[in-house]
Amino acid sequence: MWWDELQPNVVSLQLTSAAAATVTASAGPSQNGATPHEDSNAVFRELGTLPEYMQDAGACETWEETLRRGAEKRSGGLPAPGPGDVIWQTIRREAEKDAAAEPLLSSFLYASILSHDNFERSLAFVLSNRLSDATFLSTELFEVFYSILRTRPEIAEAALADIRAVRERDPACMSYSQALLHFKGFHAIETHRIAHELWTRGRKVMACALQSRMSEVFAVDIHPAARFGKGILLDHGTGVVIGETAELGNNVSILQNVTLGGTGKVHGDRHPKISDNVLIGASASILGNIRVGKGAQVAAGSLVLKPVPPHTLVAGSPAKEIGVVAGNPALDMEQWNRKVWGW
Repeated sequence: MWWDELQPNVVSLQLTSAAAATVTASAGPSQNGATPHEDSNAVFRELGTLPEYMQDAGACETWEETLRRGAEKRSGGLPAPGPGDVIWQTIRREAEKDAAAEPLLSSFLYASILSHDNFERSLAFVLSNRLSDATFLSTELFEVFYSILRTRPEIAEAALADIRAVRERDPACMSYSQALLHFKGFHAIETHRIAHELWTRGRKVMACALQSRMSEVFAVDIHPAARFGKGILLDHGTGVVIGETAELGNNVSILQNVTLGGTGKVHGDRHPKISDNVLIGASASILGNIRVGKGAQVAAGSLVLKPVPPHTLVAGSPAKEIGVVAGNPALDMEQWNRKVWGW
C-alpha cells in the first residue's frame, strides 16, 4: 500500500525537520550580506525560473525556513509527520531525481515542484498554468486556487487522497510527481473541487467559466455543483461527463467516456448517485436519479437505467445484473472476472 511505499521518507522528513535550524544558522551571510538562499533566489529570479508570485523577496519562505520555523514552534519533541507531509516529501525527492536525469526538464520541475514549500502551492501552480489562456492569466488563477486550498484544508486533503488513488490504481503511473504534473484526470478532479467551492460561495459565473475551460483543456466536463468524495480516480479522463446533481462517494474509479447524466430537460435532482468503492467501466452511461450501491461494478459499454444493488456487477444495454462482486472493485480495477461472469 501507499504508506509502506513512503515509509522510508518518514524518518528522513523527521531528521530534516530537526536539523533544519542548525543547517540554516550555520550557513553564514555571503559577501553582500545576503544569506545563501537569498543569493540563490536572486539568481533564479534573474533566470526567470521562479514563479511570478515568488519574485518579491520574502513573498515565500524557503523549504528550509518552513522546517526550521516548525521546529522552533515545537521546541523539541517532533511529532510523526502526517501522510500528506510524507507524500509531499516524496514528490520533491522524485522531482529532484527526475531533474538530475532529464536536464531539459529541470527548470519545469523547479518551477512546478521544487520552488514550492507545500503541496497546496505546487498544485495551485500546476493547475493555473494548465488552465491559463488570454482570459485566465496564470498569476490570477494561482491566487484564486491557492487561496481556496490554503483556507479549506479538507480540499487539499481530498486532493492528496486523489493522488494516492492514481498512484495505487493506475499501473501506468510511475510516481506521485508524474500524477501531479501530467495526469489530466487528476487535474480535472482538482479543478472541479475548486470550482465546486466557488459555486458554494455564490461565485457561480467564475465556477462555470472554470468548467468550460476545464472541458476545453482536459476533455472532461463536470458541472461545478456535482458533489465528490475523496480518493476519486478518473483513469485517462477523456470524454467523462458528470451532471449538476450527480454525487460520487469515496474511493470511486471511473474510466474514459463515462456519462453520469439525466434523462430529459426536467430541473431538480436528476443525476446518478454513486456510492463508495464503485468501479465504472469505459464508455458506460448511467442515466437518471438512480443509485449505484456500495462496492458495485458497471461493466464497460453498459447503459444503466435502474438502481444497482450493492456489490453487484451489471452489464449490457440496458444493463442487467450479472453476479455478485466480492471485495472492493474500485481498488482492484478488475474489468473482467471469470468467476463473476461464469466463463
